[in-house]
Amino acid sequence: NGSSHSGWGAGSSVVGLDDGSFSSSVAQGDGLWLVAFYAPWCGHCRALEPEFKRAAAQLEGTGFRLGAVDATIAKGVAAEHGVESYPTLKFF
Repeated sequence: NGSSHSGWGAGSSVVGLDDGSFSSSVAQGDGLWLVAFYAPWCGHCRALEPEFKRAAAQLEGTGFRLGAVDATIAKGVAAEHGVESYPTLKFF
């Protein structure tokens, strides 16, 4: 994706989402989702990341999935869901 930040999904149970994968994974997919819209430079986001990854690991296999969107890259899906500050958590 051209970002120097590997994203929250790297090496974890968090599903990394972007403008291309959000609709098919979350909006049209099965199960319940909690999605974090974050910015790599955001201090509160960096504090949330390890807890979010821990929760995703604990919920693995339950049908409840945690996803993360780098809103500085996936600007389309962030705008579509009214994301104006970081982190923003939305339930789908």
